[in-house]
Formats: sequence, structure tokens, C-alpha cells
Amino acid sequence: MTAKKKKKNTRRRRLKPLVARPGTPEALDDNELPEISNQELEFVHGILKGMTASAAYKAARPHITMTGNTLWVQASREKAKP
Repeated sequence: MTAKKKKKNTRRRRLKPLVARPGTPEALDDNELPEISNQELEFVHGILKGMTASAAYKAARPHITMTGNTLWVQASREKAKP
């Protein structure tokens, strides 16, 4: 008695087209965009200039005294905001 080999599933699944969900940034009109503070705007400008998230966060908020990992975590959270 020989054991049958299991056939590998080679059928490719079709991917659903990406559709913006309500409330996501892609689905918002210009009039529906959230207000951002001057510090957030400076952070975005720093990112667009090619700065790292940490450097842009520190440049946008010169009064902060965070260093190292704490600064990186806060910058990453700021960057993840929609």
C-alpha cells in the first residue's frame, strides 16, 4: 500500500480591487481633512525634505528633551497618524 502524495494547491486566488473605505485618508475630500497643528505641519515638511522621523520630530519640537528610544517611539507614532 503506497501513500498518496498530497497535491499542492497551485491555484492562484484573485485579489479584490482596493477600494477606499469611508474614514480612511484616501476617501476624504479636501474639505474633510483633519486640522493639524503647526508642529505637525513642520514634522511633515521635515519628512518630505528627507529627514528621518526622529530628526523631523525633534526639529518640529525644539523644546522637547526626549532622547533615544523615547524620541524614536514618539516620532514613529506621529508618522503613523493618517
